[in-house]
Amino acid sequence: MMNESLNCCRGQLGTLLRKIFWLFVLFSLVRLLFFVCNHSFFIDVSMGNMGLAFLVGLRVDLCLISLICAPTIVLYLLPMKRFKFVIFLADLWCFLAVSVAVIVNVFDFGYFPFTFRRLGGEIFGQAELLTESFSVCWSALLLHWHLILCGIILLCCAWFISFKITPRNEDKEYRFCVNDCLKFLLSVALLIIGIRGGFQIVRPFRTVQLPIFIGTGNEQFIANNSCLNVIQTKRGDSISNFQFFQDQDELNKLFNPIHSAKNFSPLHGKFAGKNVVILILESFTAQNVGFLDREYKDHPGRTFTPFLDELLAKSLYFDGFANGTVSVDALTSVLMGVPPLLESAFAKSAFMCNKVDPMPEIMKRMGYSVLFLHGGRKNACEFDTTRAYSGIEKYVCKRDFFKRYPQISKSKVMVHWGIYDEEWLQFVSEVLSETELPFCAVVFTLSSHAPFVVPKRYKGSFPTGEHPLQEVTAYSDFALRRFFESAQKTDWYRDTIFILCADHTSCATERYYQKSLGGYSIPFAIFDPSGELHGKSNVVAQQVDIMATVLDLIGYDKPYFSFGHSLFDEKAPHFAVSYRNGVYQIVTDKYVLQFNSNSTVGFYLRSDFLLEHNLIHSAEYKHDMMQLEAFLKAFLQQYSYSLRMNKMTCE
Repeated sequence: MMNESLNCCRGQLGTLLRKIFWLFVLFSLVRLLFFVCNHSFFIDVSMGNMGLAFLVGLRVDLCLISLICAPTIVLYLLPMKRFKFVIFLADLWCFLAVSVAVIVNVFDFGYFPFTFRRLGGEIFGQAELLTESFSVCWSALLLHWHLILCGIILLCCAWFISFKITPRNEDKEYRFCVNDCLKFLLSVALLIIGIRGGFQIVRPFRTVQLPIFIGTGNEQFIANNSCLNVIQTKRGDSISNFQFFQDQDELNKLFNPIHSAKNFSPLHGKFAGKNVVILILESFTAQNVGFLDREYKDHPGRTFTPFLDELLAKSLYFDGFANGTVSVDALTSVLMGVPPLLESAFAKSAFMCNKVDPMPEIMKRMGYSVLFLHGGRKNACEFDTTRAYSGIEKYVCKRDFFKRYPQISKSKVMVHWGIYDEEWLQFVSEVLSETELPFCAVVFTLSSHAPFVVPKRYKGSFPTGEHPLQEVTAYSDFALRRFFESAQKTDWYRDTIFILCADHTSCATERYYQKSLGGYSIPFAIFDPSGELHGKSNVVAQQVDIMATVLDLIGYDKPYFSFGHSLFDEKAPHFAVSYRNGVYQIVTDKYVLQFNSNSTVGFYLRSDFLLEHNLIHSAEYKHDMMQLEAFLKAFLQQYSYSLRMNKMTCE
């Protein structure tokens, strides 16, 4: 009898090992399909690095399989009689858990080009957006029909592994033996090691650590697994307690987010009393703006933004960068001067509840009317939450549009997320004409968001490119032209400065814009109808600089808190900071530095636009690298302390 029990135990263990082996094969296939679906992002990845990515990916898969299949493993190895229904429950759990993991990864096959990072815990905060409209989901599926096919194939594989690789018969008779208990305890110990991702003692393996093993290039995205990334970043509002400097004076000398009332730029108060319009252009990546970055482009003579090109030529334009990769990141950066250096959006974190003194509140104290205008539903993308925390009382959305124009059919003026830019921006011009002066208006466009629908009346009217985003960008540019044509006829136009930037980049098709440098490159300009501000500035500009720049131009003369600087402050450091997959990146006019919370992992010249030559071990650039690393450390320590200790004001 003992021999029969032992044979049954071996059969169970053998079946489980075969299951686990084929799960590793399945998730390697998922990784391969992710690469195939997004191959344009990885054309510079060598075969050697590709193999390394798949090898490191096995460790990622070990964590995921151990975690999601833990109940299956335990039920298979429990020292007890295994009835058919117990085995069925174990197999059912395996199928459901693996299916969820597969679906999350397949979703990310199409989502990755939009954010240029693997899906993370932010999905929990955006789930309501995914279910808002059946038409949105259906359009996305039609646009990515091949993803459905991939998903079906992978789910069939999951079903086969779960229900076909299984013991043939239940135990006819089982007798308890000590060996079974020892094997079970050993298996549990190995399971815990698997969930932790190895034998390291201090802390479990996390996907944000991938750059340590594979570098900061795009290979890290191949090695990653979206499902594990979602699980491990579900608490995306955490940040390390950086303690690089013990001397507070030394720290403040390197970087201080509190701006004193003593340091004024040459243009301080030059535009006091002027209206301010901040135009945040949805997904206007610099790749599609013909006027910008011509030396980096695969198609330097091509443009999808003829009007914006004309406007930039008459504006003061900067070397512009986004701080984040999703729309709400731009809003918190612009309104609060706080960059999104967390695993998930700052607006979805616990730190959003911190006491702040944002730009809208300050401008209201200066007598400004402040409003936010977006043609979607009111609580889209956490905009309403951000607007409220920023002190903006008036939120103009699509509901207000249809209150004014109830006779207009929604089917004629609405894309899935909201109102087409042409109609919406005309409405914006009307609203601003009715607003008490002076005003500050934050206008967020919408049409160049997925699923990239151009109004039917304009089908075939705009240039197309490698991606549908480019055609709809051309339409949004046309809508922008019409907005300025209408605004020029108003009384407020001549007394207004316009600040233009994109919220983030998206769907890049050219090599420079698929890298971590060009992946944040956006149009960034100040347009002054009087012509006083014009030309090219070599100053590196980031979205968090907008708050400081606006307050400088309108003459605010009291201390305030912001992680950005006025773009006209000649004494301030000018840089762009961002965070992705465990790596902080800082860009200056000369260098790009990448830092993994402990040490520098990448140091490049700005002229190395594809970031191919890492100078981290170069003696010639060591001094400059150490200086920039010290500055970034000071920035991160101030950022960490301010958020964790709720010290985001001058009080």
